[in-house]
Amino acid sequence: MHHNIHADFILAPIQEILADGINACKGIGNGIETQPLSEYILSSLFLKATGAQEQKLKCICWEIATHDYDFRYKFISGKTQLGECSDYTSKNKIYSFLVQQIGKLGKKEDIIEDATRKKVISEAISKTKALFESTNVLDWGKRDFISYETNISSRLTDGQILINNQQSGSKLFESVLQKDYDEIVYGHRNRLAHNTTSYQRHLPKLETIADEKYSLHNYFYRYTLLILIDLIFIHLYQEYRDSLGDYSAHL
Repeated sequence: MHHNIHADFILAPIQEILADGINACKGIGNGIETQPLSEYILSSLFLKATGAQEQKLKCICWEIATHDYDFRYKFISGKTQLGECSDYTSKNKIYSFLVQQIGKLGKKEDIIEDATRKKVISEAISKTKALFESTNVLDWGKRDFISYETNISSRLTDGQILINNQQSGSKLFESVLQKDYDEIVYGHRNRLAHNTTSYQRHLPKLETIADEKYSLHNYFYRYTLLILIDLIFIHLYQEYRDSLGDYSAHL
């Protein structure tokens, strides 16, 4: 298949953006005087990663539109209603589009195998941990990271991702992770992108902060969910490209 810039961007792991930012912090040390930088750097990297993912999903749609004229019409006319590709609903739609396209191109068997579910979850967790281990960024958020390590394995399970069946259709996440994404990732993305924290004072109640579930409201978990979604779309997009090549070869 011919080389294209979209493919390079889609297949580039999103954690590279995070790695660049973390590496840039190495020279400033981890003294107490660097602590005020923590939120600024972590939030900046979060916004860069969410923005890149939104653009990546738009590129996937353009790639599909290049080869499927019916999809192109719906996409260009706005009938797909994807918005900025930032909320869960939009991401789930694009996941469904890719699954449908792979099916159209001849792969009728289960596109997502159990081994793939386990692999992307394991990779998302290990890549997040590898990014921050032995860094001053980790020192800034040690408490959050300990909480993250304690809860992540029970939160991310293969039964919560990539559901494809006749009753519920294609779903990127099941209900638990859907809620986590909308509240912990998408909600925070909007607060940062629109700077609502500068004029909205409705801080969480003490009861909310004390709740064990609130411990997941940290950047390490947010990054893991973004990396997980990225790994899923990289896998599916590669599957789509391979199926497209096989289909073209048999025409």
